[in-house]
Amino acid sequence: MVANSSGTAQDDIIIEQPEETCSGDDALADGVCIGTTVTVTQTGTGTMTSTVTVPVTFTYAPTLQ
Repeated sequence: MVANSSGTAQDDIIIEQPEETCSGDDALADGVCIGTTVTVTQTGTGTMTSTVTVPVTFTYAPTLQ
């Protein structure tokens, strides 16, 4: 606000928010990082074994930079 014709006005102050980042190619959705991995489990004994592959999704807080 300027009080008179010879006054000066201050510039607006811009506050930058820190950037949220996730590890690797994990997605950032609604402020949460979402990652996926695959676990492999072998079951059975002797000659009767089976391999089970299970996709796992996990969430974690992003890093602020």
